[in-house]
Amino acid sequence: MMTNFKYVWMLAFACLTLASCSDSDEIGDPIEIKPDYVLPQQGASSSANQRIQELYNKYGSYFLYRFDAKDAFWVQYTGNANQRGSNFVTEGDPANVDAMLDFLTDNWLSYFPDDFLKNGGIPYRVFLANEYYNYIDWGGGNGHRSNYTHQILGNAIIIAGLNDVKNLDEAAKKAKKLDLINVLWNYYIAQGLVTIPDEFYSVTDYVTVPSSSGYYGWTAAEVEAFRQRGFLPVYSTKQDSWYWGSYYWNESTAKTQDVANYMDFIFNATDAEIESYFTYPLIKQKYETLINHFKNNYGLDLRAIAN
Repeated sequence: MMTNFKYVWMLAFACLTLASCSDSDEIGDPIEIKPDYVLPQQGASSSANQRIQELYNKYGSYFLYRFDAKDAFWVQYTGNANQRGSNFVTEGDPANVDAMLDFLTDNWLSYFPDDFLKNGGIPYRVFLANEYYNYIDWGGGNGHRSNYTHQILGNAIIIAGLNDVKNLDEAAKKAKKLDLINVLWNYYIAQGLVTIPDEFYSVTDYVTVPSSSGYYGWTAAEVEAFRQRGFLPVYSTKQDSWYWGSYYWNESTAKTQDVANYMDFIFNATDAEIESYFTYPLIKQKYETLINHFKNNYGLDLRAIAN
């Protein structure tokens, strides 16, 4: 009997609830959802503002030259106890926005297919900054400043150098381009926008700890063994051996460092530098695996970016 009463009570409650709403009740005006930023911003040329609007319309990303530090440094997490100093970002002269857009088009956007850019290839906010730096104040007028050119923060990227980009020579442009691409590539990997093919890893032994005589004291035979196993050196330092040796060897670190070394060669090395390692079959195979994977699956010609 109690069960039947419970069902009767629930039915009565439902009827009262429905009866309380009528056609005469007003729901109210819809809530207006405002855009995060208002375009055009003020100060740049009409052509620059038009290009920024077109970029937003096409890709859904804001290219901003008017912003404050709180906006640029906003992320969905706070700092940690290991951070030192304070970060600063400054706006540049809006008259240089056209030159920065030219640089970004020629050295970033033109290399990637539209579908890739529309699906996360451009962070939601692109801050066109003049200076971006960290300053550690030790007191007494002493401090240390570290300048940065690019950094990803959450779903935003800060790109410094707005006032200088129009004056860069070809060597400086290439250096800035490669620095930008490296930062973006790490972002693409972290976001899962690009992946490393299993074929790259499957041909390499990451389990057997390599033999080495010391952190920087490998013998010629040990270097040869590294190459035969398919390991490139660290491009920036051109160390004779694969970077970690046996001192920090574990499978996860080995894989991470291995693909990082290959990507550094792909983005930075000349054709002659790369081909000098093709005498080692595994290096040639792994290199071509990466090149073909990104071309066939993402439409990315990575060597065109490098050159």
